[in-house]
Amino acid sequence: MIITDELKRAISQACDEAGSQSAFAKKTGVKQQNVNRYLNGLVKEMSPYILAKMWPHIYRFMPKDCGAEILSISNEYQDKYMIFVLMQKTLNDIGADSLFFNIMTYWYGMSEEKKKEVFKQIYLIANQAKDK
Repeated sequence: MIITDELKRAISQACDEAGSQSAFAKKTGVKQQNVNRYLNGLVKEMSPYILAKMWPHIYRFMPKDCGAEILSISNEYQDKYMIFVLMQKTLNDIGADSLFFNIMTYWYGMSEEKKKEVFKQIYLIANQAKDK
């Protein structure tokens, strides 16, 4: 998504409301240096994933006519992101380790070849544990 002046204003107002860029970054899970880059025009586009993380904090500051396209992109990714967060919390509650969290985090971006390689390693580890 192209970062418009309206989007910059909304992020800026949300930062003001949070108290600082750092506080906004902490609330959204977006790195503070990236928030700063968006606000200063150093980055021209934002991924739907980042928009979805920011959306609950900036939507009130967006123009009423910001468009259904932004809303649909944001809602689609926000829903997926929330499911991901809930899955991570559940896995943490049952004692899953950091390796599993990392696999979940990077799985989507992996090539099919890499996914097969990772699955093979997990399968081997699981079978070793089962044999003990």
